[in-house]
Amino acid sequence: MNDENTIINNLEHKKNPPLYTVVDKLYHGVMDNKFVPSYFKKHPELSASILANTGTVAVLGAVQKGTEIILPQFYAHNFKTLEALCIVGMVCVAVAYKNKLVDFVTEHPVYSSGMVSTWLTSIGMALYDLNK
Repeated sequence: MNDENTIINNLEHKKNPPLYTVVDKLYHGVMDNKFVPSYFKKHPELSASILANTGTVAVLGAVQKGTEIILPQFYAHNFKTLEALCIVGMVCVAVAYKNKLVDFVTEHPVYSSGMVSTWLTSIGMALYDLNK
């Protein structure tokens, strides 16, 4: 019985991942809508991935295009360097924390599927922008 209480206390005090509260509100703001097909409600990892991908494309696309239009000199001379540094940074963080990432994916499958989708989409959009 004492071991059970310890496990329960550890689970209750477990720290949520960064931005968990914001991401959870965004996810449930969409998924709790009655117009969302039941297929997507039954497959939360897929839904989180699709939502994250869509949001990342919208936000990063707007930032890239907005920077190109509003700050053309910065875009032409510095923005692509910044994107390249972000790609290197994202890959380095993933490699540096690979052991913790495995535990994280196991503990938070829906959250992590969205974050992996965001990570991959961010790298893909930066690479696309660098090569256009």
